Amino acid sequence: MAYFLLLFSAVMLAVHLVTQFIVLRRKSSQVLPDRPANAEAVTIVRPVSQIEPHIWQTLESTFDIDWPNLAIVFCAARESDSAVAIVRALLDRYPDAQAQLLFGESRISDNPKLNNCVKGWTAARTDVVTFVDSNVQLPRDYLKIMMACWDEDTGMISVPAVGSAPGSF
Repeated sequence: MAYFLLLFSAVMLAVHLVTQFIVLRRKSSQVLPDRPANAEAVTIVRPVSQIEPHIWQTLESTFDIDWPNLAIVFCAARESDSAVAIVRALLDRYPDAQAQLLFGESRISDNPKLNNCVKGWTAARTDVVTFVDSNVQLPRDYLKIMMACWDEDTGMISVPAVGSAPGSF
């Protein structure tokens, strides 16, 4: 049994390393187009709930995205949530951004985050909507990368986050 587990672990590690090599190779050879002036309008929905490490930086990174037609919707279940003060401060800091903060929770599932996001989906006035957790630091070229993958046959794009700024080992 121990031999089987060791062999299985080795195979899974090899598969993981090969896929990482493929991704890194593709990423290093990928040339992103310049930001088009007539770029597709995009809405970013960011659910917030409680204070998380680095929340100011992660939420502020939304306002730094290099994309001409961007709407931002922050969603909080309750106005009393501690993260709301940070979102309001960011909205004050970036008054020219097309951004809003919505409150409420639609009970469509047992998942509180999904229940929190429904109002953002409903408020979106664009065909392209992206959902980004509040603890994700977005690079300036986030939408360039995402939209470079988009074509008429695309239904959804999933971009796994890269872990950074760990609090411990």
